[in-house]
Amino acid sequence: MCDKFTGSTLAGQEPNHSHQLLAGPWLQRAQDNEMYAGCPKKEFVQALVKLSVLADANFPTSSICQCGPVEIRADGLDIPQILEAVLKLLPLDTYVESPAAVMELVPSDKERGLQTPIWNHYESLLLKADCKKALMKIERFEFYERAKKAFAVVATGEMALYGNIILKKGTLDLDHS
Repeated sequence: MCDKFTGSTLAGQEPNHSHQLLAGPWLQRAQDNEMYAGCPKKEFVQALVKLSVLADANFPTSSICQCGPVEIRADGLDIPQILEAVLKLLPLDTYVESPAAVMELVPSDKERGLQTPIWNHYESLLLKADCKKALMKIERFEFYERAKKAFAVVATGEMALYGNIILKKGTLDLDHS
């Protein structure tokens, strides 16, 4: 089923919403460093560390999630808002070339000179979180393949073109949080 991915839908498949989660309320709680639904920060962070892909409004989230990732709905939030909150709680991998990757522009968008100012915003947030490594650019269909292997894809309301970002988590030191 997952090898029939065309970029926007899976042939003959309806989206599987059986394991969707709503992100808005718990994300705000995480930003405030409070408990959420009786869950202490430590347990909340342990759940959050499995987050892998922040997807813009154009990303085929439901199709990708047919291949295994949990679909988390955060339609009312933009990616920089979520990324900033996540980076306060989630250390990125320091042992890789780049712990954050975006989808590379397709050739026609490169030819017409499409700009991606959202990437500058991401780099600013990553730098603020002490990540000095540049964003990795990944070819579109390779990005989809990596997203299929993620634990979760967070579908956001981000309207910026090429706003998707994959995060590779680092090691957590939960005893010193």
